Amino acid sequence: MSYLMAIAGFIWLIISHVNKSKQRILATFIVTEAYINDQDVTERYLANNAYFVFYRTGSDPIAFGGIMGDTGTQTYGGISYIIAKRLIQTSSKEPSDTQSFTWTYENAHDGGRSRANVTLMKTYTVNKVGFDLLIVTEEHHRLTFKGYMADTIRTIRS
Repeated sequence: MSYLMAIAGFIWLIISHVNKSKQRILATFIVTEAYINDQDVTERYLANNAYFVFYRTGSDPIAFGGIMGDTGTQTYGGISYIIAKRLIQTSSKEPSDTQSFTWTYENAHDGGRSRANVTLMKTYTVNKVGFDLLIVTEEHHRLTFKGYMADTIRTIRS
């Protein structure tokens, strides 16, 4: 019986590797500020090169994940109930997009699963696309992040 379990484990390992190789990153958001329940935890997130991603695996729906780059810690899962809004530029505000969705996630480090309401606002400036991210967990923890969307920083030429 343990022989069959070993084979099943090996097959699962191969399948999960194949699935990961089909994973496509759609957008990456680099964290420059981080707060948990209004407590500043920026240094921990900066020290670990934290970022968030939207990704797709194969033909699966779009998913969302948070990664602490240096430690490899990940929280990931599917999104649903998406509401998107676009704000047009006015004289006092930059143009922005807001996406709100429900995130059903799993923590890779402990296997814990939960759900959160997420709001991501992207603000378009001349130099970059900035973001503000609010995650409210089922346990009513408020996680807020700021930063910029990867590959959007532009150098101003003089």
